Amino acid sequence: EELNELTPANISALEAERNDARQSLVAVQRQFVENRTRKAESVSKLREAEAKLAKLVDSAKGLRDEVLEIKAEIASAQGGLNKHREHCSYWREKLGQREAQLTEANKVVEDLEAKLRDTIQSASQIASERVEPRADIKTLDTELNGVRIRISEIEKSQSMSMEEIAARAQTHIEAYEKAKAEIKNMVIFVKQLKEAYEERLARWGQFRDSMTVRVKMQFMSHLQLRGFTGKLEFDHIKQTLVPRVQTNQDLSAAQASRTGNSGGNAGGPRQSRSMTAHQRKDTRSLSGGERSFTTICLLLSLWEAMSCPIRALDEFDVFMDSANRRIAYFMMMQSARASAGTQFLLISPLDIDVNPAKDLRVLRLRPPDRQRTLTTQQEQ
Repeated sequence: EELNELTPANISALEAERNDARQSLVAVQRQFVENRTRKAESVSKLREAEAKLAKLVDSAKGLRDEVLEIKAEIASAQGGLNKHREHCSYWREKLGQREAQLTEANKVVEDLEAKLRDTIQSASQIASERVEPRADIKTLDTELNGVRIRISEIEKSQSMSMEEIAARAQTHIEAYEKAKAEIKNMVIFVKQLKEAYEERLARWGQFRDSMTVRVKMQFMSHLQLRGFTGKLEFDHIKQTLVPRVQTNQDLSAAQASRTGNSGGNAGGPRQSRSMTAHQRKDTRSLSGGERSFTTICLLLSLWEAMSCPIRALDEFDVFMDSANRRIAYFMMMQSARASAGTQFLLISPLDIDVNPAKDLRVLRLRPPDRQRTLTTQQEQ
């Protein structure tokens, strides 16, 4: 009788627990369905963002190609001055528009990347990774206990605990991140160094071109003192320097050829070729004095460009006549006056007749006593 009295109470309690369990199960299933729906929405948004990002990257590449094409077109526009200015203004305006579009595209990409990060973070708060259940609770508990037992056995066999191993792993991870950041900074630094090197190389090229023009102009001005004309042919790639000189005789021959050419047209092409030959004459066809004078003009031009403090010449006037020697001394006097603090060392077996200006100082060494030297050698 006591058992029969207790039975209805226990059954009602179990039914209440069953109803609670069913309600909890329904709530969990509803939450699971909501989470799965949110995940699907997040995945679709992520794919849309990736597609937009790919399109924006392609658009950015296209814009970069267009910018390069615009720069090439600007560089090739070498027409008239007014047309060149119109083209420059037009392409600059178009380049500004493209850069503005590129900036806007970059902003859109940054916004999409930030939105993507926020979406991933929100999804990780709900579930870092969804795992499908492969067994019941008892089996999972048994496996979990087995894993704990294996972990305790590993800790006993090792000299460090799992916490120490995790701490050490975290230390190595931090060291790796630090090295990664240093490498990134080093790459940026190398890029800056490369840009600085390219800029210095471009400036050096400008300086070299300006010095080349200066040497050419100095060489032409020195030749004009003797009535010559000529030029210097620089080849910086092959590293060669070829002087071309036109003497008084070449000028007379060219004038005569020009006069003969004006009298008739029968030998026109042949006479034009002879005039071209007279205009550019190689130094190997010059006389000894002309070649020495050309060498002096070349050296003075190079010295003035390099700003040498000490300039020496040995027997430079041996093959010169009096006119070339007088002009060569005059050019060296002018160069010495233009270059304050410069010293010239001139060695010549001939008598150097120089009347320097007040701002120049000339020191002459006594000629060697060759007779005394021969007597001393014979005595020895």
